Formats: sequence, C-alpha cells, structure tokens
Amino acid sequence: MLDPMPGQQLLRHAAHYLGFLSEAVAVLIIAGAVFAALWQLTRGLLTRSRSDAEIRLNLGRSLTLALEFMLAGDVVRTAVAPTWDDLGKLAAVAVIRTG
Repeated sequence: MLDPMPGQQLLRHAAHYLGFLSEAVAVLIIAGAVFAALWQLTRGLLTRSRSDAEIRLNLGRSLTLALEFMLAGDVVRTAVAPTWDDLGKLAAVAVIRTG
C-alpha cells in the first residue's frame, strides 16, 4: 500500500504542473500569434488591405498575453519553493514586463 503524499509535497507537484501548463499556454499563444501575423502580412501584401501597424499591434498584444502566462508560471513555482535564483529570475521577468 502506498503512503499518501504529504500536503507540502503535493502542493509542490501541483505548482510544478500548473507552472508547466501556464508556460505551455504561452507557447501556444506565441505560435498562434506568429502564424496569424504571417497570414495577415501575406494577405495584406496581396490585397493591400491591412496595414503593418495593425499587424504589429495584434502581435504585440499576443506577446504581452503570453508574457503574462509565463510570469504566472514563474510566480506559482516561486511561491511554493523560493530560492534566491528563482526570486532573481522572477524579479528580472517582472522588471522586463513592467518596462
């Protein structure tokens, strides 16, 4: 018979998987945004109906959203088992995001 996981260990595993899921969502958002921007650029070049500024704005919004998901994953992991290295990385990402 297996012993149940202590609560702290279970929380660490949950935080790890939630952080991974959050970063996976960020990757999917970035991939979708890149393909959408390429599609809009190609279509805009053929029909001359879409401006480059609008494509950049849409891509920038998607990248900002993806960065929020990445930051969320880092926050979740750091909240459970913070090390100085983790805190430094989190601080760097937060400063970049704020800037």
